Amino acid sequence: MLVAGKARLISVTGLLLVGLVAIVTLSYNPSFTDESSQYLRKWTNLHNEQSWLGQANPVPPQNQPGQQSNEKQETIPFHPSPPKAGDELPATNPNPFAAVDKFTGQETKPEHKAPYGGGGGGGGGDNAPPSTPAAPVGLPTEVHGDSLHPSGVNVASDWHEIRSQSVPQGQYFAVNFYDHSNDRAINPNIIPHPHINDTWIAVAQKFDRDRSYASGWSEELVCNAQFDASGNLSCIIDTRGTLTVAASFSPHCRDRLTTLNFNIGPHDARVLYGPDYPFIVYGSQSHYACFGQWTQDFRLIMDWGVFRGNESNGTDRFQVPTEIQRPPPWGDMEKNFYFFWDFNKTMYVHHDTAPQRVFAKVEADGSVGADLSEHARPSDSFCWNKHTDLNPLPFTDEPKKASIHQASNSLSITMCNRGECTPNASNTYIFSIYQHKIAAGLIMHARYEPFVMMFRREAPFQVHAISEKPLWIRGRKELNEMIYVTSIGWKQAGLRYEGYLDDTVFVNFGIEDSRTASIDVLAADLVGGNLMMCDA
Repeated sequence: MLVAGKARLISVTGLLLVGLVAIVTLSYNPSFTDESSQYLRKWTNLHNEQSWLGQANPVPPQNQPGQQSNEKQETIPFHPSPPKAGDELPATNPNPFAAVDKFTGQETKPEHKAPYGGGGGGGGGDNAPPSTPAAPVGLPTEVHGDSLHPSGVNVASDWHEIRSQSVPQGQYFAVNFYDHSNDRAINPNIIPHPHINDTWIAVAQKFDRDRSYASGWSEELVCNAQFDASGNLSCIIDTRGTLTVAASFSPHCRDRLTTLNFNIGPHDARVLYGPDYPFIVYGSQSHYACFGQWTQDFRLIMDWGVFRGNESNGTDRFQVPTEIQRPPPWGDMEKNFYFFWDFNKTMYVHHDTAPQRVFAKVEADGSVGADLSEHARPSDSFCWNKHTDLNPLPFTDEPKKASIHQASNSLSITMCNRGECTPNASNTYIFSIYQHKIAAGLIMHARYEPFVMMFRREAPFQVHAISEKPLWIRGRKELNEMIYVTSIGWKQAGLRYEGYLDDTVFVNFGIEDSRTASIDVLAADLVGGNLMMCDA
């Protein structure tokens, strides 16, 4: 029973309304509006192959790390061709928006600032720069209005389409937590199982459709999952359970945030690998605000096998639930923090992407140092202006209608195929996914357009590149379908934080706040050929 005394007079209908208010409050967190009317410089001929591949230091071929069987991993090699003399990028897109604006969904003027696209597949048209990878072998080329693409949306021109490496037609697959159904969970995460071949650990927030009473209860489902005959990733039923995550309480949920006191349990968890072991990051009531971000060593809240005295050396962080702090000022609700690590495995937390980045070194008790982003701010501002020139947010004067949100955890990527270079500061970066949220005033249903951001893996961690175009996940049904990216992770067993261009990445997402799905995409297709370079 949630309340007593006078509260017994509250009807179930009233509690349902309170719960709805709480959901709306959790969903609304405007973080950015671009009020500038001037930009520094338009994007022109920035795709120089060496600038994004970095300096390659050849090394002898090596085996895939953590390979647990003799079966060769099925990947599609990525071999970018060197640029030819006289290659130039067109200053404007030869195929402008033909039907709808990618943000507002309305008919647009015949002008598009993205420098190239059209005339080919989602990853490589005839006008693409030399560094753009070709469409994966065996996957169909772009056909609009077919079963894979909505009619009236020019995917090839206005988005960078990513395609599955395992599904024959390249579309995303379902992540099923119940009886080969993906409609009872949201916000999925996938990491390789540490002990079982061809098996992954899947985590998602439980979504109760049929609860007959008002409740603020929230829990994270977990299971061992394998690909089934339909190509979907499905839980092995007898391994499904609930993560043992402790609830918290906040004295700061007052006034319009009072209803958030009804929430019990973790929200919107991210499960991710660091360089050595996995973590969970989740939302719950805060000691410092109403709603904050917490973390714990993921191995302690599920069956990870024996690791203490083996992998653990007694200094592992976050052995109990720990709130992640931030440099001031605090907002009422803090969401979507993510960790990143430099080459020395020093741990940092990235709090904000916009209107300007905020990140700091994080300590074992969750406390943080000073905001370090000011050291990267001059170059970051220049890069961000180029990005918003290419991809301007609509409704810049109304943050409820459009904003920018951090979304995924981070990974490290070395910009060559495995065995072809040695990771160093000039070829290895950190990347994550953030999203443009376009709500058009509809708080309960927004559209999210994902972008990749890459930044350097050594101080001052300045932004290196941003997606030139938003990502289009093959299989997206329509422009206004709500697809929300939550996490990314390497697919291959044995991979943790670091990977290469020929490794495969899970991009995990929720659909319409009611279903779970993922797409396994070649890293080269995710971060290559669609980059707006910041230092060119």
